[in-house]
Amino acid sequence: MTDAKAAYHHGDLRNALVETATELVRTSGAEGFSLRDAARTLGVSANATYRHFDSKSALLTAVASAEADKLARRMRRKMADAERALEGRDDAEVAIECFKAIGRAYVAFATEEPELFRLMHGPSGLCQMRHEPRADASDHPTADRILGEALDRLVSGGVIPPQSRIDGEIRAWTVVHGFASLVLDGAFATVASRAEVLEGLLDFALRGLGASQAGAKGPRRQRQRP
Repeated sequence: MTDAKAAYHHGDLRNALVETATELVRTSGAEGFSLRDAARTLGVSANATYRHFDSKSALLTAVASAEADKLARRMRRKMADAERALEGRDDAEVAIECFKAIGRAYVAFATEEPELFRLMHGPSGLCQMRHEPRADASDHPTADRILGEALDRLVSGGVIPPQSRIDGEIRAWTVVHGFASLVLDGAFATVASRAEVLEGLLDFALRGLGASQAGAKGPRRQRQRP
């Protein structure tokens, strides 16, 4: 809790509470502590917390929002890594690998931060966040926006037909989120088996979106060089 206490002592109690609650969720789960516990950990009164959060649910929503940002940044980095690794390759191949990279990033986040992942998709998470739009939402990276970009690239790269782009987010997300949830429920005995199944499911998702061949390779389009 050192960083959280440092933030508090620098006058940033709100962020200190979010950091403290994040660690409490990570170690005890969303139901394993109270708003008073978070205040006690920081050494402040419970009344002080109400200046920033009127309930534990509001604090958990702030934690979920911060973790959603981290997930989106991870997905963006993995997409950029895929682009660099395949620089100069054709658009279809790059688009496919970018799509798979963000799927892997999503599952990796779930397995590394299971309690925070569950919080993000619980009643204090995405469902509540959708009712509290952000002031900077127009240019703020989100997981679904990054997925949308990846799907657009699959269309522009000739991997999937334009008509398959409709509702593509929910179809792709259902596959990857469902797999992540099964992993957290203990459905796979080893990391190796989990990785193998995930790769197959990513190809399955691509075929479901209209990629033409078993290897998820649609019509290949050569990248135009400037």
